[in-house]
Amino acid sequence: MKKLFASLKNNGLARDNVIFFSASMLLNMIGFVYHAYMGRVLGPAEYGILGVMQAILYLLNVVLNVIQTAIARFVSTYKSKKDMSSTKYLFERGQSRAWIYGLVSLAGYILAGFFLIDFLNIPFKVYIYLGIIFPFVYLLALNRGILQGLQLFIGLGTSNVVEGVFKLAVGVSLVILGWKVGGAVLGMTASYVGAYIFSRISLKKYFSAHPTTSEKKNISASMFKYSIPVLITLLALTTLYSFDVFLVKHYLSGESAGFYAAASLIGKIVFFATLSIIMVMFPKVAESYENKTHDKTRYILNLSLMVMLVMCLSITGFYLLFPDVIILILFGKNYLPISSLLWLFALAYSMFSFIYAFSMYNLSVKRYSFIWMLVLVNILELILINLYHETLFEVLSMFSVSLLVLVVGLGIYTYSLHQQKT
Repeated sequence: MKKLFASLKNNGLARDNVIFFSASMLLNMIGFVYHAYMGRVLGPAEYGILGVMQAILYLLNVVLNVIQTAIARFVSTYKSKKDMSSTKYLFERGQSRAWIYGLVSLAGYILAGFFLIDFLNIPFKVYIYLGIIFPFVYLLALNRGILQGLQLFIGLGTSNVVEGVFKLAVGVSLVILGWKVGGAVLGMTASYVGAYIFSRISLKKYFSAHPTTSEKKNISASMFKYSIPVLITLLALTTLYSFDVFLVKHYLSGESAGFYAAASLIGKIVFFATLSIIMVMFPKVAESYENKTHDKTRYILNLSLMVMLVMCLSITGFYLLFPDVIILILFGKNYLPISSLLWLFALAYSMFSFIYAFSMYNLSVKRYSFIWMLVLVNILELILINLYHETLFEVLSMFSVSLLVLVVGLGIYTYSLHQQKT
C-alpha cells in the first residue's frame, strides 16, 4: 500500500487522475441521487420537462466549457513559463467582465424563451428559473479554467462536489415544499452559485501568496481567437448529445420523452465517469506541447484512452447484465420499460467519450481542421432522427450511427497526424 501511494505521488498524471476522478465520481453519485429522487417524485411526464431543462443546461454549459477550456489552455502556457502574474491578472480582470456578459446573455435567453417554450412544451416560469444561472456560468467558467490550467485538481474537484451538494440540497428541499419541477430546476441554478463562491475563495487564497502586478496583459485578443474553434467544437459536441432529447420531446409523447431522458441520463454515466480523465489530460498535454515534448503528449493521450476503454467496457457490461437493478435503484419500477436500451445507451456514450477525448486532445495541441467533421455529423444526426423517430429505439439507433461515423473519423485524423509528426 505504501508503494502504491509513493507511486501515485511521483506520477503526476496518475495522482491527478485519482484526485479528480474521485471528486467527479462523488459529484456523479450526488447527481444521480438527485435524478433518482426527481424521477420518482415528479413522474415520467414532469421528469420529461426536467430532462429538457437539463438538455438546455448542457447547451448553456457550452459557454462555460468554452471559457474554461480557453482559459485553461492559456493558463497552462503561463504555467509552463512560470508566469503567475498573467494568470492573476486574468482572474482579477475577468470577474467584472463575467457579470456583464452574464447579464447580457440572460436578456437574450429570456427573449429566446418566447419562441422555445411552445416548441418544447415547457412552462415559462420553469424556463426563467434556469436563466438565473447565466452570470454564474461565466464566473464559474473563469475560476474553473484557472484551477484546471494551474492543475489544482483538489480545488477543481472540490468545486464540483460543492456544485452537486447544492443541487441536491436545494432541489430536494424545494420539491418537498411543493415547488415540483420548478424546485428541481432551481436546485440546478443554486448549484452554480455555490460552486462559484467556493472556487472564488479557493483562488483568492492561492493568489494571496503571489505579488500583484500592475502590468496590463494584452491577452484578450489571443484568447478570443483561440475561443472560436473551442466554441465551435464544444457547441457541436453538446448539440450532438442534446438533439436527440429535444427531438424526442417534440415528436413523441411526454411519457416517452421522460423514459428517453432517464435512459439517456443513465447512459451518460459512462461519459461523466471518463470526463475526469479528459479534464486532467487537457492541461498536461497543453503544457507538454508548449515545452515541445511531443512524445510525452502521445504518451498522455494513449494512457488516457486505455484507462477510458477499461472504464467504458466495465460500465457497458454492467448495464448489459443488470439493467433492471440499475433502473430500480435510480428511478423505480415505472421506468423498467427502458431496461433493454440501457447497454445500448452505454455503448453510445462510450463512443461519445472517445469523441470528446480526441477533440480535446486536438484543441490542446492547436489542431482545428477536425471541426468540420463535428459539424457534418451533427447535420447527419438531425437528418437521420427527423427521418426515423417512430420509437425510442429508432432515435437511439440514429444517434449511435452518427457517433460511430464520428469516432472512427476522429481516431483516424488524430493518429494519422501523429504519424506525420514522427
